[in-house]
Amino acid sequence: FWTLAELYIFDIKSINGAKHVLAAAPFYNLDKNTKFKKKFKNTLYVKAAKMYIKAIGDPPRKSESVLTQKWDNQNFDQRFWDIWKVASTPSEKRQQRYLNVSPGACLALCFAWLELFRAGLKAAVSVFEEYIFNRLRDVNRGDEMTTNVIVKGGHQHEWLCMAYVRLITYHSNLNPTPPRIKREALIRCLKDFPCNGYMLSEFVKTEAKDSHITTRLRRHFDRALDDRGGMVNVSPLLYLYATSWELDRPGGRHRIISVFEKGLKSKARSTVAIWRLYMRYLVSIGHYQAAKSAFYRAFHACPWSKVLWIDGISLLSSVKEHTEYYEQALLDEAEFRDLTKIIMEKEIRIHCVDMLNEV
Repeated sequence: FWTLAELYIFDIKSINGAKHVLAAAPFYNLDKNTKFKKKFKNTLYVKAAKMYIKAIGDPPRKSESVLTQKWDNQNFDQRFWDIWKVASTPSEKRQQRYLNVSPGACLALCFAWLELFRAGLKAAVSVFEEYIFNRLRDVNRGDEMTTNVIVKGGHQHEWLCMAYVRLITYHSNLNPTPPRIKREALIRCLKDFPCNGYMLSEFVKTEAKDSHITTRLRRHFDRALDDRGGMVNVSPLLYLYATSWELDRPGGRHRIISVFEKGLKSKARSTVAIWRLYMRYLVSIGHYQAAKSAFYRAFHACPWSKVLWIDGISLLSSVKEHTEYYEQALLDEAEFRDLTKIIMEKEIRIHCVDMLNEV
């Protein structure tokens, strides 16, 4: 149901079709031959909302959902899936359409979108707060309530956070919405998933509208990249976003170099894209010797990358370092020949006749 509703919302852009699917989801019945009506009765929305609440259920330790109660009943068929259980076996994955989330998460998301179309953003956010985020439990606490909770920091939690941000973004693009709502949602979700690409891109777009304000985004990057208080293994994607954000900022040169150096001391040192960007940035600001040093460090860290060798040699060969009395190529002929010997030892095939003639 959610896959079909998502198709109507974002691809076909048919709100009436999405409403029809979302209203039919809690009844688990969708007539394919039924034409979508232009108007829906309010009674249908009320019935659908009641069925959503009945099927999803309140958070644990208050009241369990109908399907969970049936699951715990000895007379109930054990082959029926638990609504908040994420697929683990191949048969369950086929049954749940190979999603890394439970049917309950999809059903709750349908409920949130139905409330968005029916009563607005405030009602949709309340669905996330009351029926989704209240189910979050730590891993060490999940062993005692595994049937009706969402494991904090898991794939399902991340998927729901992305859906939460996507819903607010959709509404803010069509209706006047205070930027504070989306900003608070992003800050909240990025605390648990600081390396999520989608939420990082939305955060950068949101903060880019207020070009004079940089503290919030810098604070997030500092917290995530801090050696003492941040994550031990940070995704290279976070370093790329942190450097790209500072490119057009005044006084960001030293900060960009600091972020690059910090990334190259972590597991991101095996990421070729970061080395290539770092060398190009150093050349662009006139730090030629630092760029040369970064190139030698790069092929020691990633000797298997042909594009790194080509990019580094062509970049350094095209740079002329000017002194007081003469100009000198940054990569002389002796250094170039030494590099070609290393390339041959690594069994990397590179056609470099033009480069040699230029040197």
